[in-house]
Amino acid sequence: MSVRVVEAEARVLSVRLRMPFRYGIACVTDLPHVWVRVRAVAGGGSCVGYSAENLAPKWFTKNPDTSYAEDAREMAAVVSSALRLAVEVGEQPDAFTWWREVASAQAAWASARGLPPLLWNLGVSLVERAMLDAVCRAIGRPFADALRFGALGFDPTALHADLAGQRAADLLPSTPLSRVRCRHTVGLGDPLAADDPLLEPAPRDGLPVTLTECVERYGIDRLKVKLSGDPSADVERVARIAEVLGERALDAMALTLDGNENYASVDGLERFWRLLIEDRRAAAVRPRILWIEQPLHRDAALTEETGRALRAWSDRPPIIVDESDGAVGDLSRAVQRGYAGTSHKGCKGIFKGAANACWVAARNRSGDEPTFILSGEDLTTVGPIGLPQDLCAMAALGIEHVERNGHHYVDGLGFLPHAVADCAAAAYARLYEPRAGGSPPRLRVREGWMDVGDVLEAPFGVRVEPPWDIGVPLPDWQPEEGA
Repeated sequence: MSVRVVEAEARVLSVRLRMPFRYGIACVTDLPHVWVRVRAVAGGGSCVGYSAENLAPKWFTKNPDTSYAEDAREMAAVVSSALRLAVEVGEQPDAFTWWREVASAQAAWASARGLPPLLWNLGVSLVERAMLDAVCRAIGRPFADALRFGALGFDPTALHADLAGQRAADLLPSTPLSRVRCRHTVGLGDPLAADDPLLEPAPRDGLPVTLTECVERYGIDRLKVKLSGDPSADVERVARIAEVLGERALDAMALTLDGNENYASVDGLERFWRLLIEDRRAAAVRPRILWIEQPLHRDAALTEETGRALRAWSDRPPIIVDESDGAVGDLSRAVQRGYAGTSHKGCKGIFKGAANACWVAARNRSGDEPTFILSGEDLTTVGPIGLPQDLCAMAALGIEHVERNGHHYVDGLGFLPHAVADCAAAAYARLYEPRAGGSPPRLRVREGWMDVGDVLEAPFGVRVEPPWDIGVPLPDWQPEEGA
């Protein structure tokens, strides 16, 4: 079915975090939130689609020498370019071909400016998601169904040649997940228990702050723990988590560790792992660690030298890439270097993530290789557009537990006008709790799970139409220093 985008625009609003989020080299207290709207023609009928994303500093680029405002202007520039190209590529035979044309044009534009794939793809992913929302709405089919059975033109072999002869319908889950587990983020600055130094000023919104409070409130049994890159300090952090949770709680837990590019070398990472093995306080945690995510800086992560060091480490834990997976083909490169897989994030692209899901499924079904991983990770994703859309994609790809930190660092839909937030909560009644007293609608997490039934019933997760008078038009937006 032919696809053409006739108009693409974006607006920016501000999201104030309820507590600082420290990851990698960034500590964030505010985030710009971008809404994208496209008007498209699909199969002869007109349709509108939406997407949303936070502009997270020091994730798309890890340059400590640039200011927040400089980073934000770069992110705005790649979104603006993608909005323009979404229209300029004109009519294409299907959504998948349209996406490839936009990505190719954006890559050429970015190459002339020295911008890396992870950054320029942010803009492509936003128009891609909005286009998918519009097309699924136009054809009246849910995303998971449209992806598997060819309505979007999706062909995983176009991105992974070694899948030749295999179809998406045979590799993707036959039905999307009806619920998804919440993997709770433990940031570098987050207090773990009541006797830890608490944040100043402490949030006074009735939501949990410490790790133990979060586990009790939400029934969390999956954690994502941020690492600093200091082996001794990181072992202390993991051991302290084991201490505050206790063996009984850990019996039901599984953890992932996120290096956020903080380790300088494989040697440093191996030293951390050896210290962790030797530390008796962490004995109950070690067998529950599923993988380590992106421990090395992207400049070194996929080099041949790193590959030799990883392969020489015969008893290494599973290690996956995240920030290093910026371009099509990076998953295959990573596996060749000794990694166990990669992450899916909406900001890295839906079709790219779906192709990676097909590749992982095909390799795992062969039975003669190690198990490969496609994880689900977050970028402080919030509703009412970004979070439901992200969960829709995760459920369609069969990713059973997903990092969710937007509910922890942001107070639900409190950054929106009351009427808008309440409308979204009513539209996603299984996903959001309604306003109670002075509290805004908040993500509903019960016994560690999120019910995504409302999300799956929508074309591509989106059940509300955001009012377009909220926020500032992207061309008029001026980022402030600091975050």
